[in-house]
Amino acid sequence: MITIANNAGLSVSSIVENLPILIENINSLEEKIACIKNIDDDISEMLSLLNINKKYLSVLMFNEETIEGKKINKIKYLADELHCSVHTLCEYIEKEPSVIALSIRRIKEVIKTLKEFDYELKDILIALWVFNYNARTIHRRSSMMKAAGMKKIMPWILRGSIHELSNHIKTLKKTEMLEEIYGKHVDFLSKKLNMTEDEIKFYVNRAPDLTTLLEERLKILQQLRGKHRLSLLYCNSKIFETVVKSTYKPNTKTIPDDKTIPDDKTIPDDTDDK
Repeated sequence: MITIANNAGLSVSSIVENLPILIENINSLEEKIACIKNIDDDISEMLSLLNINKKYLSVLMFNEETIEGKKINKIKYLADELHCSVHTLCEYIEKEPSVIALSIRRIKEVIKTLKEFDYELKDILIALWVFNYNARTIHRRSSMMKAAGMKKIMPWILRGSIHELSNHIKTLKKTEMLEEIYGKHVDFLSKKLNMTEDEIKFYVNRAPDLTTLLEERLKILQQLRGKHRLSLLYCNSKIFETVVKSTYKPNTKTIPDDKTIPDDKTIPDDTDDK
């Protein structure tokens, strides 16, 4: 084993550091090293590939990649594209060995498409199976999810079922609709009533269909001191009016008329929110 490792150009430190891998693959060590050395003479960072089945490694013997007549280490090329070390990439390739059969051309096409839709490199690294999909499929699915409003496109959409994608798109559309309808209310309330955005969103999200009434009540409650005033938002209309009138003397600016606090609308209290 030591002789084979030495002949492969491994240093003593590399042999010691990777001793468990070398011992585990001792029966096929020479054959596997020969496969890996076909893409690069320096295999010190690619020793984790020894744990891959020979049927995958043997592909390296017949798929020599060249650019302008110069032999290219496609694993190093992919590592550079993903901004990681060769050693780190090989550890992930060990879990997805089919990647080593990819051509430089295929890698370029897929990487270009993934970058077009702003896939994060770290997400690609831990999901190397994305390279099993051609660039056209990746582009089609990514375009669909981007059009649906997905801000950060994740690799899972490539192998998600149509049913899963459909449900996710419905969720995105619903979220987009709510943000469009109630976004202006949150902005108005946070700026005009001196309340935090999170505070406003909490109350608006509890009863979005009653946002207009919430605005009216908050305009009144802003004149009360203390955070306890917010607890009045969801009480019965009659209770709300009684508490407000007993707290301070109403005037035309505070409570113009009965229409400000509609009697025919009741907001559920905290006990109904489950």
